Amino acid sequence: MDFNEKTSVYLDTSVISHLDHADTKEKYDITHRFWEDVKKDVYDVYISSLVMYEIDKCNTEKRDLLRNYLKEVKYTELNVDEKVLRLADEIVNQGILTKKSYEDCQHIAFAVLNRCDCLLSWNMKHLSTYKTNNGVRKLTLQKDLKTIYIITPTMMLEMGSDYAEDFR
Repeated sequence: MDFNEKTSVYLDTSVISHLDHADTKEKYDITHRFWEDVKKDVYDVYISSLVMYEIDKCNTEKRDLLRNYLKEVKYTELNVDEKVLRLADEIVNQGILTKKSYEDCQHIAFAVLNRCDCLLSWNMKHLSTYKTNNGVRKLTLQKDLKTIYIITPTMMLEMGSDYAEDFR
């Protein structure tokens, strides 16, 4: 394993969306600090067609603003396929998340199947929780898949890019 490689991060929609959430100042500021690192190509960034779909559901002004933010950075867009849907179903079947959170299950599946080091999310109700992290860790070990960390941008900034090997 090459410890000089960049940390790979999958961004769920909440991270990109908080680039336009000045009403939640702390998360807005942290997201913008993280975005500066993304613009400097500190991380290998992944998003999915699901993220783009969720952005497209926003009103025109917000959708255009978020798409403009994405134009500032390099990222790989991942497309949904049967493997993603099967793993998302397994997340539900194992009781890690419920069917109501199926899109969150898909975000996890995208990150796991594409061997990302972590999934960044501001969703602290379903994703960035001990229960979800523990359940996903057990599932990935059971299926011999790469374990990921589901964390907030705050945690990522606290760790810093110098600690990328902590994710491997």
